[in-house]
Amino acid sequence: QRIQSKVSFDKVTKEKISGKTALGMAIAAKLSGENNRQHIAVIGDGAMTGGMAIEGLNNAGVSNTNLLVILNDNGIAIDKNVGLLKEYLARIAISKSFSNLFESIHFRYFGPVDGNDVRNLVKVLSEIKTIEGPKLLHIITRKGKRNDKSEVMINTDLSEPMSYVE
Repeated sequence: QRIQSKVSFDKVTKEKISGKTALGMAIAAKLSGENNRQHIAVIGDGAMTGGMAIEGLNNAGVSNTNLLVILNDNGIAIDKNVGLLKEYLARIAISKSFSNLFESIHFRYFGPVDGNDVRNLVKVLSEIKTIEGPKLLHIITRKGKRNDKSEVMINTDLSEPMSYVE
């Protein structure tokens, strides 16, 4: 397992299944009558392109469980993002009228929100936590914000640990 930071401890998020894991917990809570419990999955934009991540969203959309998926969109994963979903996220971030993929699979979509503005992010989370059903909060962040070395970090070879460029 590649560790990107001291707070990056959960291998599940690196394997693109955080949404499916949280959905399983949300369904279990719903079946046991715990309808007020909230379940949160945080997934990066790079991981969102994986088949298991898409499958999790697809199943969550019809579950009607209290699930919040926080999409951390920083434009880079272990390496630069590529593909159609990357382009879609870029377009939805700049357009208020763009047809929303997430709403088409029965997620309430919120965002994009500046994920580096912690005070505003807490306010947004407080406002949406009372909304029932599947929700997706799209946050835009800058990788390594406030950490000079992390802001210039790149991965030149996936077989080597991540390195800093100075």
